[in-house]
Amino acid sequence: MAKLIAFRPLDMLETELTSPEVTRSTSSVYEITSVSFVAILYGNFTYDASGNVLGRVTSFEGFLGGALWYRLTDIDEDASFAAQELLSGDVWELQRSALSEVDEVYGSAGDDVILSFDSDDVVHAEQGDDHIFTGRGADIAHGGPGDDAFSDFPDGGPDQYFGGKGEDIVYYDGPFGNYAFEVHRGEFRLTDVTTGMSDWDRLTSIESVYFFEEGGYDSDNLFNIGNFTGIAQLSAREIETFVEMYIAYFNRAPDAPGLFYWGTRLNDGMSLPEIAASFFVQPESKAAFPNPDNNAALVDAAYWNLLERAPDAAGRQYWIDALAAGDVSRPEFMLALINGARANPDATQDVRTVEAKADIGIYYAVTNGLSDVDNAAAVMEGFERSDPGGSRLDAKQMIDVFRADAMDGQGEMEATMRLVGVVDDPFALI
Repeated sequence: MAKLIAFRPLDMLETELTSPEVTRSTSSVYEITSVSFVAILYGNFTYDASGNVLGRVTSFEGFLGGALWYRLTDIDEDASFAAQELLSGDVWELQRSALSEVDEVYGSAGDDVILSFDSDDVVHAEQGDDHIFTGRGADIAHGGPGDDAFSDFPDGGPDQYFGGKGEDIVYYDGPFGNYAFEVHRGEFRLTDVTTGMSDWDRLTSIESVYFFEEGGYDSDNLFNIGNFTGIAQLSAREIETFVEMYIAYFNRAPDAPGLFYWGTRLNDGMSLPEIAASFFVQPESKAAFPNPDNNAALVDAAYWNLLERAPDAAGRQYWIDALAAGDVSRPEFMLALINGARANPDATQDVRTVEAKADIGIYYAVTNGLSDVDNAAAVMEGFERSDPGGSRLDAKQMIDVFRADAMDGQGEMEATMRLVGVVDDPFALI
């Protein structure tokens, strides 16, 4: 296993040498000097009649301005090849060849640019604001305490990125819609579905991801992971409550990004009543309830959305009067309706309806991570209160089709974002 250790800030993309020449050649040392840079090859060497070095290189040191810059050990390189590459004025091929097996790379205390090549490498960037380029293998990259950047190699293996402290980012090729995402407790995963979904990268303590597309940098392609991962810290019941809020407000399943965003806000300290109030200022809510003084329309719509029935006359009038008098706010009414829907043991059909619709919402956004709002509405449209079990299965079949379309890697792509290990798949036993 080769090991590279940097003692001063290192940029592995800067590989050109100026006017290199041999300045020492012995049986164990072969030295090449290029202005203030000195490359020393160590190993067992002989020389032909023309003075060309032969043998094997076992280690390599680079000095800059007389100080040790970096050291490469535990290598086995052809001395003639190594000398030829250095004397040609470029160390790129020597780096690539020497680091072609399973390797370890340690950065300096400064700002480094570190490359991984074809093997399964472990990179420790250490201090500084570093940029790590992973290669074709299954790499493990540690950023350290600085503001670090990682660039994922297209078609590379399943990599692991550990950002550490600071603001860290991973760069990927291709549009956002080409990717599938998974939120786990303590970890964020993603894969490019156009490559077959065989390799899932794992990101820990990474703040954002950027997706490169044609046309240059676009801030819209910056994805802030922290806005969506806090939902993994909630309980299953807290997440179910959010699902039921989407149903009651909008008569649809939640879209995964919206659900994950609001779940993360709750985990960050925003209260559920505050979130319920924020729902009412969203464009979708304003379109559904355009007149804030029409309390009757709100009550009727919420009952139909959540319970698939009209409110009983007494209950309807109670809520209309309470809203008009200001005894209860519109957000408080919505939460009371949601919490009460499961709490009445005598309202068996209401309970079955809410549970079945919640299962559909969970399966759409949590289990399958779908985000298309029109499809989220479509899976609820055919629900029948008289047949919650059948409606539930019909919706599952629709969702399975939507998921297959989103993941087929063809045409216009829909990014998916699943939550894993927190809420059970409601259809796991089917």
